[in-house]
Amino acid sequence: MNLDEYFYPAEKVSKSTARRQIEILLDLLSDNELKIIQGTIDGIVNNRESKK
Repeated sequence: MNLDEYFYPAEKVSKSTARRQIEILLDLLSDNELKIIQGTIDGIVNNRESKK
């Protein structure tokens, strides 16, 4: 299951090439490495929300 299917299960979401490439690369990472990526994503989203 990819991220779009998890967050938007009822929607058919077309994926950009970049999103597909990132998903493939994420499969190569360990759980500890994924925690770093998750922290980075959380920081980006929180920063975006604080600017609204």
